[in-house]
Amino acid sequence: MDGFEPPDRDEPIAESQYEWSTTRPSAAVVETVAEVTDRETTAFGPLNAAVDPDALDVLVRESESAATDETVVSFLFDEFRVVVRGRGDVVLRAPSD
Repeated sequence: MDGFEPPDRDEPIAESQYEWSTTRPSAAVVETVAEVTDRETTAFGPLNAAVDPDALDVLVRESESAATDETVVSFLFDEFRVVVRGRGDVVLRAPSD
């Protein structure tokens, strides 16, 4: 990633908030990574190499309408540890060792 130096792996690199009723969680992940790395959304590998985008969308969107929003999905994508929460958060962290 051209000159990008991630901070300590426990510190968030980026945190974005979305409304899942208007934004698909899979699209939010790609948009957040593109914004942080200052690249086009087509400049990195496909999301489906890391997670099933349709399953992510269904799982996270269903948790938004549930009584609680405790759903958390975590995976590696484009050298980031991605955390997507049912309450609308996308968090990027440095990958674990």
